[in-house]
Amino acid sequence: MIEILVGAALTSLILGVMGAFFVASRNFAQQEVLRVETTQALRSSMDNLTRDLRLSGACLPVTGNFVSLGGTNSGTLDAVVTRTGVLRSDLSCVRTTLSAAVLATTTTLPVVSANGFASGTRVYLRNPNGTGELFTLTGAQTSNNTLLKTGALSAGYPIGSGVYAVDERQYGIDTTNAALPVLTVALNGNAPMQFASGIESVNVQYELQRNCPPCDVVDLPQTDNEWAMVKQLFVNITARSRVPGWGGQYIRLSGQIGVKPRNLVPK
Repeated sequence: MIEILVGAALTSLILGVMGAFFVASRNFAQQEVLRVETTQALRSSMDNLTRDLRLSGACLPVTGNFVSLGGTNSGTLDAVVTRTGVLRSDLSCVRTTLSAAVLATTTTLPVVSANGFASGTRVYLRNPNGTGELFTLTGAQTSNNTLLKTGALSAGYPIGSGVYAVDERQYGIDTTNAALPVLTVALNGNAPMQFASGIESVNVQYELQRNCPPCDVVDLPQTDNEWAMVKQLFVNITARSRVPGWGGQYIRLSGQIGVKPRNLVPK
């Protein structure tokens, strides 16, 4: 009888240890899956922001009033806008000039070449005096080299004014679902699309080519002149796991990037 009781006790102890080991192994595996997912979300967000910010201003005017960056300051829910020139398949910039002067009321733009432009393309129209404006095309006719738009321009433009195809991207955080914030990207003024789940914080600061050294660092440039002075952006991102991990705590990972975009004014 004693031997049976001892055997049962040992068996129970072994089963208990094995059960605890199984539970711990399962929890550890789940924890690692959440950590990998969170790491991937953070890394993809940092990689894409780095690429887009670094290319900001490429193939676009480097003088005048054009600004290749934009954004809003909302604490840890900042948004940032990048504008890059569109490339053709041969890696040439999609840009042309007006082949005739246009009035502010025009909805058609006669150009030297409409190759590479399409409906939905964001366009920057630049006056030789340095002023200009952004708008979206409603059509592009390569047969007669005409670009179409709706609404009036802010002013008339002379022959020879530059016409640039623009890839505009706005990154921000959607907190509609408080349990799972999402980094979104809006392409060329369209509705935001989900890009990376679990990004709960984006904080952007801008280093200006002013009072160097040390250069001024601001939460958001306030004028076009300040935007043109941006020499580097510092972006802090925090990613959170989609569900709490072992122990009921969310996994949070943070990273910082420093990116030097292509500036308006060559330094």
